[in-house]
Amino acid sequence: MGLDDLLERNRTWAAYMVAQDPEYFIRHAGGQRPRILWIGCADSRVPGEQVLSSRPGELFVHRNIANIVSYNDVNLAAVVQYAVEHLKVQDIVVCGHYGCGGVRAACQDRVVGGYIGDWLMIAGWAKRWVEERLKKEGKERLSDEDFLDLVVEENVRLQVKHLSALSMIREAWDHQPGVPRLHGWCYDIRSGHIKVIDETETGVTPAAAAAATDAAHQSGVPRLHGWCYDIRSGHIKVIDETETGVTPAAAAAATDAAHQSGDT
Repeated sequence: MGLDDLLERNRTWAAYMVAQDPEYFIRHAGGQRPRILWIGCADSRVPGEQVLSSRPGELFVHRNIANIVSYNDVNLAAVVQYAVEHLKVQDIVVCGHYGCGGVRAACQDRVVGGYIGDWLMIAGWAKRWVEERLKKEGKERLSDEDFLDLVVEENVRLQVKHLSALSMIREAWDHQPGVPRLHGWCYDIRSGHIKVIDETETGVTPAAAAAATDAAHQSGVPRLHGWCYDIRSGHIKVIDETETGVTPAAAAAATDAAHQSGDT
């Protein structure tokens, strides 16, 4: 199946936005002033803009599996630094979601292998803390779904704690205590509602944060597409295989050559 339907929907959307507001894309081309940085799960069912009924330009977004804040993730660190230092974003939201497949996988006795498994080990601490809390409270093991809900919430708290320990956050708090403000949220796919994990639950304040510093290969699959979005018009231009020089065969050959040479 091709992607022509998506491109056609892009044209329809761009035309609709211009019909509603002729200056819409002209304003966007002038720059962005997002209200929050949204750190969410890559799950396709949890798009921050739609969940919050936001328009383009309101959210600066970073998403990954299980909404994890890893200390050695240069990608996320660059996003946070740009949001805080250049866009002057004053609120950062870590948003998990109930029914998260990544957190569910992290709860298994045997975590999947490869990069996914390595990544999910970071969320594994949330499972351990929930188990310890239930044990201290003398509660029996809950149903799998209820237990997963608790781990999803605990994972949000854990990632907010990780976020609070990043150097650019601590340095920002040195200049303006408490800003950026950190928020932990959970989105419920079953209802569409967001539950706020507030400061009391997360335990995140500037002082507390400072203390807390302590696939199988198939020929041509997945298909690779190069697109460019034009902020000035709202249209997407397809950069085809001829322009990129990337074909499945060429990509496979380049991968084999890199493996043989020892390059990574």
